[in-house]
Amino acid sequence: HTAIKTIQTKMLFKTLQSFFERNNLNIDQTPIIICGDFNSIPNSGVYNYIVNGVLNCQDEALKFDDQGTQRVAFDQDIKHQFNLKSAYG
Repeated sequence: HTAIKTIQTKMLFKTLQSFFERNNLNIDQTPIIICGDFNSIPNSGVYNYIVNGVLNCQDEALKFDDQGTQRVAFDQDIKHQFNLKSAYG
């Protein structure tokens, strides 16, 4: 369920952003490592969102679930400001 994974990942970055703000941490100067099984492969919307910091709100994966059921698309792109690199393996 790509839409659910996207929302969960968005919540992760929102929580991480709040942590940085509460602790006066500089995103560009504070190293972070995010580990986990996100059940996403390279070139998927969630993977691209994590690595590139943006997910197009019109991404096809957000419009339909895994069974082809129509979903409500986000009305704006989803973004985070962390500069992350992938160690997908």
